[in-house]
Amino acid sequence: MFFDEVADVVAGKVESRNDIQFSDDMLAVFGAAYLSRKNGGKATSVDEFKKHAAAVARGASSPPEQVKAIIDDLYAGF
Repeated sequence: MFFDEVADVVAGKVESRNDIQFSDDMLAVFGAAYLSRKNGGKATSVDEFKKHAAAVARGASSPPEQVKAIIDDLYAGF
């Protein structure tokens, strides 16, 4: 449901019911879950995910490339 709302907001179909901080927090929670899966199910905190994502993003040249690098990293091995 969260991602459906994000897609609709980005497409301009609806106004967001949540603020940017809520969206940022939710994406970090999902990121931590994917990182946990990548690490064999090891419990992973949001702070651990943010540190991991920052390290991955350092190798990219622009914000869009940083996002792509983080997503590619989390989906590696699927």
